[in-house]
Amino acid sequence: MWLALVAGCAAQRVAAGVEVPAGWVPPGPNADGYVYWGAVQEKLRIRPVYPEAAKASAEEGDCVVAIAIDADGTPTCATPDPCPPDFRDSAIEAAMSSRFYPYKYNGVATAVKFRYNYHFKLD
Repeated sequence: MWLALVAGCAAQRVAAGVEVPAGWVPPGPNADGYVYWGAVQEKLRIRPVYPEAAKASAEEGDCVVAIAIDADGTPTCATPDPCPPDFRDSAIEAAMSSRFYPYKYNGVATAVKFRYNYHFKLD
């Protein structure tokens, strides 16, 4: 877990133009195939639609979705856990409609999984 957090922090540093030590290589996926979400770069983020049932009951909350992407960065599976029932379908649809750049480990595009949090809050 700690290594995955370090990888995400380093990826954010690179994106922000902060120098990373020469020869540093982000760690690969953990034993379960997961990487820190910050290590996966988004091409297209689709925001979930706020479900009408949740609006009607003034329900707010967070939905954590485990997203699997293939070596091309295309989502292949989205599993909400934990997630309030009213938000599940919307979160899955947003995750599966989003697009990501391929995750590269040692220069090779690799299929990975990561967890992403969708926050549902009424305006």
